[in-house]
Amino acid sequence: MDSPSLVREMPLEVFLQVSSYLTTPDLCALRRTCKRTEAWLFDTFSLEFFTRKQFMLTETSLQALIDISNHPTLSQCLRHVIIGLDNYDYSGRPLPHFSQDAHANRYRAGLADQFTLLSTGQDRDMLACAFRNLPNLQTVGLRDYSSGGRIRDSGQWHSYGATTIFEETGVRLAGGYRQGAIDTDLRYASRAFSSVLYALGQSGARPAAFEVLLKKRGFGLRDYAFNIPNFLEPSVVPVLASLKTLLLGVSLANESIFDTPGANNSPDLESRDFRFRQFFHHTPNLTHLRLNFQNVETSNDEDFLVWLSRPALHPASPAPIVLSQLRRLDIGMLSVAPHVLLDVIRKFQPMLRELSLWKITLKSTDQDRRRGKRVNVWAKFFAKLSDLDHLSVGCLSQLSQQEQQQVGFRPVDSQEDAWGISRDYSRDDMLDFPYNLVRDVLLEWPEGGDGEDESMSDDTSDDYDNDTDMDDDE
Repeated sequence: MDSPSLVREMPLEVFLQVSSYLTTPDLCALRRTCKRTEAWLFDTFSLEFFTRKQFMLTETSLQALIDISNHPTLSQCLRHVIIGLDNYDYSGRPLPHFSQDAHANRYRAGLADQFTLLSTGQDRDMLACAFRNLPNLQTVGLRDYSSGGRIRDSGQWHSYGATTIFEETGVRLAGGYRQGAIDTDLRYASRAFSSVLYALGQSGARPAAFEVLLKKRGFGLRDYAFNIPNFLEPSVVPVLASLKTLLLGVSLANESIFDTPGANNSPDLESRDFRFRQFFHHTPNLTHLRLNFQNVETSNDEDFLVWLSRPALHPASPAPIVLSQLRRLDIGMLSVAPHVLLDVIRKFQPMLRELSLWKITLKSTDQDRRRGKRVNVWAKFFAKLSDLDHLSVGCLSQLSQQEQQQVGFRPVDSQEDAWGISRDYSRDDMLDFPYNLVRDVLLEWPEGGDGEDESMSDDTSDDYDNDTDMDDDE
């Protein structure tokens, strides 16, 4: 009689704990040893590797997504699909140096395959085919990087197929941007966004969240990415209407048509972000909105926020939006006048419960500049906030008298010397958070600067120019 198998004698929880220390190749090898180990490992394996997966717009990668969607069990697991912006170099520059002819040939073949995939719309058809068979799809997104947080192997979550391409060519595909190819890469990210929306509409999928997470400043989605043609409205608009969460990285850059003489004064010329504004008329059910303005043209960002802050009956083109269910608002990566940002918050304040401000520069007002004093603009801003369940702020700065000062926060622990770059309030400590923020926000003024420091003076709650208190009615 054969001796009993160690696996058969081992308690399931011990077996799973031991398997958690294996590398991914070793874990896959263990799964193939026998049906019992495969059965024991399947649930944890699918949870770790198939609840959320990242793909890219290549035939091999999208075919893997289709294969998963056709699997009777794994298709039920996949809830979060990320489309990485990994792409070959279409900028027209010379190809990178290859150490072997085989690497160069493989890169050229991959570039040709991706070009055909994108130019024929095959990527949209393949995405629609996959989305159609994912009944529990909750979140879809775009990403221009490989996310960290992979505990097993201490690695990153790359787009499916990206590692193989690197091994075969010696070249890591660009994550949606490369130096010297800005226009090409902006078009690629914007096209990918439109393609994913089209595929969702064609598939009938209704995810609750769409996330565009872009790390490179200046490479956000352009205005034309948000265009919804009449032909696509019947399929795409229901997708947008079903969204509860929308996270966007946008680049509302200048276009050459707006730089022609007299263009800015023409009543018939649409705004630079006209389609971006129209887009929000199709997302009435949002509860969480994030706007990261990844662009150096700050005036365009501010113009959009002015439009966003307008009441529903304001005579604007396109008409302002309501977003009556909005509970969380995240704004980041822009320079803006304090009263503009406050107007946005004030508009949504009746329903807003959570607010996040990240990498924002507040510009001092004309009144502050006329005084010639050092004014802590953020202290005045925080004094106007109230009625929130959660507030998160970080990486802030202010621009006064052509000088930019970094903003920090007084250490919570009296034993600490270093300033904090962020501050977070929630639940029980929200009652006193405006006072605490006004008290704790700090600025490092340049040596020898002129003017009296007014950062903690009694008028920190004074209104900004053209601003009213947040408690006032519209």
